[in-house]
Amino acid sequence: MTTLGISIDVHDIEQAVAFYRDGLGLGLIERGEAWATMALREQTFFLCVPWDVNGPIARDQQRHWTPVHLDFLPACNGNVSDT
Repeated sequence: MTTLGISIDVHDIEQAVAFYRDGLGLGLIERGEAWATMALREQTFFLCVPWDVNGPIARDQQRHWTPVHLDFLPACNGNVSDT
């Protein structure tokens, strides 16, 4: 079975966690310095401040790019192959 994760780029992780927790009712599962994993019922949300090797980066959302994307997470049954 494949699980669908929702990833959201945010500018400030503190404000984002507060908004999604207090405003939308998501529960905090795990938290790091610039990321958080939250959930609403069975749906998982991944919040993250975009980074590269030099620190936080600004994304250009002028065209064809969105701060929200879907992650399809296939279940692993322990049988991993290179084919």
